[in-house]
Amino acid sequence: MKLFQLLTPETIITNWPDTVSVKNKWKIIEYLVDLLVLNKNIPKDKKSEIIRLVKEREISMTTGIGDGIAIPHASADFIEEETASMAVLPSGINFEAIDHKKVYIIVLVLIPKNDFQRHIRVLSGITRALHYEDMIKTLLSAKNSKEALNIIKKNDEDY
Repeated sequence: MKLFQLLTPETIITNWPDTVSVKNKWKIIEYLVDLLVLNKNIPKDKKSEIIRLVKEREISMTTGIGDGIAIPHASADFIEEETASMAVLPSGINFEAIDHKKVYIIVLVLIPKNDFQRHIRVLSGITRALHYEDMIKTLLSAKNSKEALNIIKKNDEDY
């Protein structure tokens, strides 16, 4: 599964303003879940459960994988198709990443439960899409969510 197939312009926020008070990973995770609810990717009545599942996963081990990237994720029985939302944070935040550096790109992913192979394919596809040279810098320069999605799509198609 390629990252661009999981996202839409409506599930991406670019140029996160420094004035926005959301500066910690828990609030950004909640915001990214809100994007999925607003765009009907997940049912509104499951929002709290999704936030709880993602937070449980994050507490067990950081999903800040290094190089400015975090992929918080969870799986649940009521998720039928994998879905994602993404934040591009020009100033970066402390996400307790494994390399102890700031995170600039956060991709929240929800995956159907009990399909380990699918889970691994989705996460590896996202990692592959974001880990090419200059990807963070290129995404940080995106003027809007459509441009960010096009950047991801072009990179995904090259692999």
